[in-house]
Amino acid sequence: MLDTLYAAGVTEVFLEVAREARRAFPFPVRALHADATSFHVHGQYEGLGEEVGAIRVTYGYSRDHRPDLKQWVMNLVCADAGGIPLLFAPGDGNQSDREALVPLLARYRQALDLGAVVVLDGAGYSRENLRALEGFSWILRVPATLKEARALLEGEFPREAWTPLLPGYRGLEVEADYGGVRQRWLLVESEARAREEEEGLRRRVARAEGEAEKALGRLLSQRFACEADARRALVVDEEASGKLPYHRLVYLGVQEERRRGRVGRPRKGEAPLSVSYRLLARLEVDEGKLERARRGLGRFLLATDVLNREALPAGEVLGRYKDQGRTVERGFRFLKDPLFFTGSTFLKRPERVMALGMVMALALLVYALAKDPPCAGCSGFSSGCAWWSWRAGPWSSTWPPITRLRCACWGRGDITSWSEGGAECGFWGPHRGENRGGVLKNPAQGAGERPDPGGRQRT
Repeated sequence: MLDTLYAAGVTEVFLEVAREARRAFPFPVRALHADATSFHVHGQYEGLGEEVGAIRVTYGYSRDHRPDLKQWVMNLVCADAGGIPLLFAPGDGNQSDREALVPLLARYRQALDLGAVVVLDGAGYSRENLRALEGFSWILRVPATLKEARALLEGEFPREAWTPLLPGYRGLEVEADYGGVRQRWLLVESEARAREEEEGLRRRVARAEGEAEKALGRLLSQRFACEADARRALVVDEEASGKLPYHRLVYLGVQEERRRGRVGRPRKGEAPLSVSYRLLARLEVDEGKLERARRGLGRFLLATDVLNREALPAGEVLGRYKDQGRTVERGFRFLKDPLFFTGSTFLKRPERVMALGMVMALALLVYALAKDPPCAGCSGFSSGCAWWSWRAGPWSSTWPPITRLRCACWGRGDITSWSEGGAECGFWGPHRGENRGGVLKNPAQGAGERPDPGGRQRT
């Protein structure tokens, strides 16, 4: 069976199955989430994978934290609606995500037949990939290794320059031109992430202090022929101090040491056998370095080529990027669950590994559809749509209160307003009448009744 699947083309077969799933369970796709992960194997696979079209099972960067084992890579593209996989492609064990994911999207763009925003992590952000994504709308994470990105991540900005995005997040936008592509850069600062990274910074400072103490001990143990040499050594060691990420060496002076030929009080006029000088210095935390390190805590940088801020607001850019965790990354967590038994499977040929990977992706497809089956349309609470959720928001002093409703199967389309006659969805627009029409009822109340401000229910 696995050989038959491989001969039919694992990516093409999966793509056709995903198409049929969309016909049977129609759901809109507003964003495509692409990512890759690795699966280790226990075989040697020596001299295998030479067949045209077969992957190479070999050593590479291991997401399983098993660099001692060979591996293969699964590339997956999922819809924002429920994390349903739409495209699967196996890759070599040493595949570079930077060189694989964007060409994969470009190759199957027509087959996917989707005009959705593409969301990728920082591995996809390069000059070549930005040119290859021409015609796509995309949201990418900008690597912190870029000089332009570091300037923003470590920069100081006035309080009024920041705007709230999502609860616990704030951001500011700048226009940029990278790789010849005009784009919006969104600098995001997360409160929770800043707290976590602050704790990590304290641990790094403690570790660095131990290394700095060793460097100081080596410097203080040296003896110099004259005071000038000792001072010169301190100047030279300032370069080493500059390499210390969070500390600096403070000069305290020079101590003269005289060596005589005998023990006891020296005789009058007796010259010492030798005179040497030792440096006196101490170690302290460099507050300037520490402040610069704190400045970038909790920050990351996103980029999009959608220049119209009304079409794609900054909060929506962040929200769609965060959806990586509930779509493609959640799919990988499902496939790597110990109950899935993929780690204990042994196949002799890479072609069968590719076919098994497609079966795994099909299992994820069925799981995603069964776990959160998309409804045929937003028919409101009265029809018992399991996708609608009621979330109380901040309340105003007048009626109607400010509330938020969300239909998870349609992505991030919030119900942005409420009245006794109906509700308005940020994606579909006003809802009226029965079956995407009658009054969208509060699940805690009957039609036309005021919602309970304290109620948070899910139907």
